[in-house]
Amino acid sequence: MGAQSGDLVAGALAAIILVASSLATASPALALTYDGTNPAATPCGDRTHLIYNLGWITGSGGSPANATKIYAGSTLIGTVELRHSAYCATVWARVTNLTGSPVQSHETIRYWTDSNGASTPSTQTESDTIPVGGTGWSHQFRDRASFQATGEIFYAGAWRSASTARTVAWVQSRGAYADNPYACDHSTGHPCVRWPTGSTGGSSTQYYWMSSDIYAMPNGAGGTRDVSGDVQFMFGKFNVVPAPSPIFYLDASSVLASVYIFADDLSANGWLAATTGHVTSSSAPYYGWADIVLSNASSWGSSSASRSTFCHEIDHLMGLDHVWWHTSFNIDNVGSKATCVGDSIPAGPSIDDVSAMQAIYANSAP
Repeated sequence: MGAQSGDLVAGALAAIILVASSLATASPALALTYDGTNPAATPCGDRTHLIYNLGWITGSGGSPANATKIYAGSTLIGTVELRHSAYCATVWARVTNLTGSPVQSHETIRYWTDSNGASTPSTQTESDTIPVGGTGWSHQFRDRASFQATGEIFYAGAWRSASTARTVAWVQSRGAYADNPYACDHSTGHPCVRWPTGSTGGSSTQYYWMSSDIYAMPNGAGGTRDVSGDVQFMFGKFNVVPAPSPIFYLDASSVLASVYIFADDLSANGWLAATTGHVTSSSAPYYGWADIVLSNASSWGSSSASRSTFCHEIDHLMGLDHVWWHTSFNIDNVGSKATCVGDSIPAGPSIDDVSAMQAIYANSAP
């Protein structure tokens, strides 16, 4: 697919912010543009967003997995990694050349229709000439039940190979598991508890009000920080999501507001923030109003961290539920991380946020 010197992107896993939510989860599958493409030619792997290594690591939100080493006898000649885009929820194989000269390589991504059974995998292999210290990679794929990466390097007259562990129960295949980021599918069992759409089926207009206490949140250094700009920044990012997802505007007077943002002590629950939607009628599962509470017992010193928090909370405001870590297996990264309810993303809603909102609000009567 391609080869280059150095790493594509490196990043440490960020902690997931847990908030209260009572929405059900289910979703239709949606076609995605990046499936089967070159990751380096897309936002998935072009150095603009976080990328993680998938593998056998313990805990929730732990460290990235180590690369699998490729040896020629006792000589370390390279590594192979199963790479995952936090922005696109795609996965691919990557090989790194650790020899002292350019090498030929094969990068193979395998993907299965089951999580840990005996089905026959599909494969896609790229061949590259990798410079010293450089990398080569396969195509990228998503929404398969499990993945594995294999790397081969031609060294001293023979092909040498190694494979990563196969991901077990990779909860990326939408609709196959309950713990996905989709809150409803318009069915009787999973109605869409959401904001109403416009009178013609387009975007409705909602207003949010910010209490004065969020203009002086603790900054962790004995002072305060105004986080209102981060709130407005993130609402602006959500407002460009295609209709009929609702649009939110600031209401400084609170006269028109349907969303109230204020501070309180959430330390008893261990939460940084919490979002609650209030349904006004049991016959029509629409939010009449909602509140977002920011913990004044926490530190708000980082704009990046606060924007990630607001992206997470506005996801809930739109109707998305949590992506839970799969605790039945000794692995991490099992929910889609291409959503603000699955990872810390300060830049705004990612590809699964958008597709989830489209699934929630599409084809729905006002």
